[in-house]
Amino acid sequence: MIKVNVQRSSDGVITGFKVSGHAGFAEYGEDIVCSAVSAIVLTAVGYAESVYNPKDEKAKRCFTEESGEVNWHCPKGLSGETQKIVNTVFDAMVYGLKQICENYGNKYLVVID
Repeated sequence: MIKVNVQRSSDGVITGFKVSGHAGFAEYGEDIVCSAVSAIVLTAVGYAESVYNPKDEKAKRCFTEESGEVNWHCPKGLSGETQKIVNTVFDAMVYGLKQICENYGNKYLVVID
């Protein structure tokens, strides 16, 4: 099962998330649930990084990816507009992941938001 833990500030802004595990829907390389989760998460991270410029050393350390695990936390010092864009991207990511849960059930993916 894939577990997604989303951290939010008291005002609802996404401050970080962790994605871990494997769906187990099908064999490795054929698992459409894992593929869907990976595509949504990596697209969101990639777009967010394009907005806040990960070439900055501090921002670079905000994202890690290893086999079966992705971690991201919001870099410090983003402008209000940049923070709004980044949060919207990750809100859309969470929405997409919850849609996968609705379609395939909590046996393969759980989103804790």
